[in-house]
Amino acid sequence: MSSKRAAALVGALATAGVAVSAYISRVHQQIAASQTPGCDVNETFTCTVILSSKYAYLFGSIPVAWLALATYLVIGGVALALVLAMPRAVQRRRAAGLILAVAIGAAIYSIALAWIATSILRAVCLFCATLYVVNAGLLVASALLFQAVRHETARSGRGRPEESFSLVRWSIGGAAIGVSIVAALFGWEAMRPRDVIPADFKKWYLARPMAEQPPSGGHAKGDPSSPVVIAEFSDFECGHCAQIYRAFKSVWPRYRDDLRIEFHHYPLDSTCNPAMARSFHQNACLAAYASECAAAQDAFWPYHDLLFDNQGDLSRDNLLRFADQVGLDRAAFEQCIASDATREAVARDVAEGTRLEIKSTPTLFVNGRTVVGALEEENLEHVIRIERDIAARRN
Repeated sequence: MSSKRAAALVGALATAGVAVSAYISRVHQQIAASQTPGCDVNETFTCTVILSSKYAYLFGSIPVAWLALATYLVIGGVALALVLAMPRAVQRRRAAGLILAVAIGAAIYSIALAWIATSILRAVCLFCATLYVVNAGLLVASALLFQAVRHETARSGRGRPEESFSLVRWSIGGAAIGVSIVAALFGWEAMRPRDVIPADFKKWYLARPMAEQPPSGGHAKGDPSSPVVIAEFSDFECGHCAQIYRAFKSVWPRYRDDLRIEFHHYPLDSTCNPAMARSFHQNACLAAYASECAAAQDAFWPYHDLLFDNQGDLSRDNLLRFADQVGLDRAAFEQCIASDATREAVARDVAEGTRLEIKSTPTLFVNGRTVVGALEEENLEHVIRIERDIAARRN
């Protein structure tokens, strides 16, 4: 491939990156303004979860999308200059090397962000994933460009022998760029104070709509007079529900005197939820029935924890095994699962969720304020502290 064609390919990919990162920057603005972006597909494919997380910002305030936009503009601009206005061999080699180094850095950062999304946030932003593909393409195209420029200058007799080692130097430089940005992201997170509630998050949270008639009841733990009451509509097979479960489990020891949690069923399974067009989670209804039967033997919360800790396999055999683990009467448990009363208990929660127009899980009602989706542990802690302060001012 000639250098001009390779540079044109780099420029086309950079242009695509500019368009996508500009759109993501717009989504950041919508989230900051408490608007609902139109890029959420379901609980897994959701840009809101990704772009409202702390990992979407460098140093707590700079959207990663801005960094991406600047990166693509630099790559595209250098590629265009290389084609149009760089007759000297040394300039062309340096331009190709710069593009390669930046592309390597962007690829390393993309790998880190993809890992955060899938392993920590357990969500996928389709537009972010598009940038990962763009960055992979840029890595290949920039390597082709670098080789083409080096070969062309060598054939013209204008290259120097030591330039054969420049690929290693530029690659090391690019790796250093990527590692430095990743280190800045995680280093800032490790050092920044945890007791300060970000103003943007507080503004976003206080703009959440209030339910006219919040849910009541459910399987509860915590004092009924607690200043913060969180009613959760959940599904035992939902990955984001497991995420908020882990957040609750972590903050509970620190805030148990101020917090009451009320659990409501909303399985994303048409077997017991008429609002579902199909069964998204095939064992969700059965798991909900089983938890009701654990509640009948005063073991809802330990059984609830076992379900979320083992949500990868909620088959009937495992549900029975979990009942044995918490010391339930097996015969009574099996009889309960098959009873109409158990189904009616789950149906009441589902009907309440339908009344509240729940579309996905988890959906939280924090003192009546509606929060859709899983909160990270730190943000859940912020929410509890905000509501606790509000309650203290009222008193």
